[in-house]
Amino acid sequence: MTSAPPAGSTPPGLSCAACRSPLRWPTDAPTSVSCPGCGFLYDFEGRFLRYAQKTLLFNRHRRQFLLNQVLNNNATIVYLSSPEGSLSLSSRADVARFRAYLERHAVRGRLLDIGCGLLERPGYLEFDDPEGFDFCGLDPMDDQQFFGWRVTGCAEMTPFTDAQFQTVVYATSLDHVCNLDHAARETARIVAPGGRVVVWMGDRSFGLLRRLRRRAGEIFRSLQKGYRTDRFVVEPDLTVLYRPPGAVDAFHSYHEDPRKVLRLMQRNGLRCVDLSHRNDDEVFLCFERPTAAGGER
Repeated sequence: MTSAPPAGSTPPGLSCAACRSPLRWPTDAPTSVSCPGCGFLYDFEGRFLRYAQKTLLFNRHRRQFLLNQVLNNNATIVYLSSPEGSLSLSSRADVARFRAYLERHAVRGRLLDIGCGLLERPGYLEFDDPEGFDFCGLDPMDDQQFFGWRVTGCAEMTPFTDAQFQTVVYATSLDHVCNLDHAARETARIVAPGGRVVVWMGDRSFGLLRRLRRRAGEIFRSLQKGYRTDRFVVEPDLTVLYRPPGAVDAFHSYHEDPRKVLRLMQRNGLRCVDLSHRNDDEVFLCFERPTAAGGER
């Protein structure tokens, strides 16, 4: 069944994720629209849009894409088998803390949640005062539960026009993108001058020697059993996940490092206005895109 657009909101501005030609959100959805510039196809249904984001990622980041898909499949399996562990549930204390942080630092206007997941309304978006926000979500998982405008797509190549979001949110999702550098560049492109990028991430920036020793120990213990048991992860419910070569665990291709994210965002023209390191699972960062004149908002 086609969902009606959110009352009082307008769809986000669109441009082709493949070639940047202008697009528009059609009024006669459901429908399919071909990009006038390159012919890339977009499917619209009410307030939902999907495009072949996997094709774009495969063509541009083939090796990273293959690893990323295995890890994202693992995350999806665990999400579906243990939904109570979702980092989007409003009942969680860490989610409540990030919600307070986000509401304190977000700029009213159009808000994009990158990695919005499968919930109708993620707990960190349950603002005490939602007045003035127009919510949009983007996630590689194809779902139509989101309470605002929702796109099935990827952070590296979004179908949005430049500088239109007052707030972009990554709530434990920046560590799941296929290419971090490309995602950061795209984020800087779509956030408006004076707008904010608010990130919830972990800190796994252990020393290199410590990581090598730990990994060597895992491999040694695994080989003693006659086969590479370290390639598999067994969840509490006995769900078995595969950890492919190149992954640091069953869900990540790199160790989360707030210092790396700081450097990357700054290199793309975003300045850090706040960093809160509560613990290694709750690192909250807020970046701002300076206005054209370089002054304050």
